[in-house]
Amino acid sequence: MTTSNSLMHIVKVFAFRSIGMLSAFALNFIAALKLPPSEAGLFFIGNTLIVFLALSGRVGADNLLVKTFSIEKRFDGNSEAIKLYSFAIKKLGTVLIFFSFSLLVFSDYLSVYVFNKPELALTLKLFSPSIVFYGINLINTQALLGLRKTNQSILLANITPPIITASIIFISNDSSSTHAAFAFSCASFVSLTFSFLLLPFNPLSTIKIKCPVYWSQCFPFFWASISSQLVLWTGQLVGGAFTTSEEVAQLTIALRISMLVSFPLLVANAIYSPLFAKNHNDRNHKTLKEVAQQASALSLAVASPILLVCIIVPEQLMSFFGESYKDGAPLLFVLIIGQTVNVSCGSVGQLLMMCGKERTFRNLTIISGTISILLATSLTPIFGILGAAIATSASISILNITAAKAIKSSFGFWVFPRIKFS
Repeated sequence: MTTSNSLMHIVKVFAFRSIGMLSAFALNFIAALKLPPSEAGLFFIGNTLIVFLALSGRVGADNLLVKTFSIEKRFDGNSEAIKLYSFAIKKLGTVLIFFSFSLLVFSDYLSVYVFNKPELALTLKLFSPSIVFYGINLINTQALLGLRKTNQSILLANITPPIITASIIFISNDSSSTHAAFAFSCASFVSLTFSFLLLPFNPLSTIKIKCPVYWSQCFPFFWASISSQLVLWTGQLVGGAFTTSEEVAQLTIALRISMLVSFPLLVANAIYSPLFAKNHNDRNHKTLKEVAQQASALSLAVASPILLVCIIVPEQLMSFFGESYKDGAPLLFVLIIGQTVNVSCGSVGQLLMMCGKERTFRNLTIISGTISILLATSLTPIFGILGAAIATSASISILNITAAKAIKSSFGFWVFPRIKFS
């Protein structure tokens, strides 16, 4: 790929990732604007739980798909990538269906005895089909990402679901969390349908291929992915159990705003993940270092202005979603600290997973995820929703700092080029 083509590719991916981040932002803005704070809180709790269960049901195969598809040169019946995809659709699709059915059956129990919010039950029921739709859609879009179809992957994974959901909520006169949950399930189904159409092979024919056992390869990715989600979302779920729906809505909005700081890092991950895998597979460690440091420098440079805005005017940013969210400004300030550490450390998680260090990252994320659970369950009953925010920010910081150190130990370089340690 020539320099001009590489630059154009980066610009396109940056544009699509920006639209994806704005789409998620738009969904949260419209949900906060159109739904009463209590209903918005119920919607955010359900949405977080769905994303968590969909990730759990994919057992890490989506990250393995990126790695495998980026290395493969052919995609016939003997391709390891196609066999892995077949495994993901057959075996993990079944797991996702099981999770969806379980949520449907146990939604009343979870609402009453876990979240202490009986009114959440119907919202969870209407969310339940999206576990299958959203989960398989992300399997497909990760395959597209590995095939270097980055823009199509971002479109269907990050743009289509929130835009369709937000549009339905905006034009509807129904301001309930149940209606919003149904809209999300519909949007996930639409995205899934188009993701199948964009695959450069027949996904139905691959189901008949006899698959090797990929469980042992997927599980390191699974534990890394699931623990990463625990780091990010435990505070919100625990907050849902110990605080009011209105406070959960404030935390969700603060978290979404803080994640704007890390969106350049998401862009870098989408662009550079296949390159990490390829250079490591080719044993080109010099180029791997250059690519990793380039990704980190780009992320931090773009994130700096967003960071400054979040630090200087947190109350104004929160009140943008409504006056009832203004009291959540301290939550935003706390969460910004964790996201600053996240961006400063660079693409540490993706690099470890793409370069054969899945188990290392798994161990780090399990430790950080456990810390997140312990902090959230300890601090939230004492400090309320602020305790949940502190737990989230602290665990994000711990994960990224330890991952950066692991890269230094494994590959001999710091991901961010200006960091020099003896």
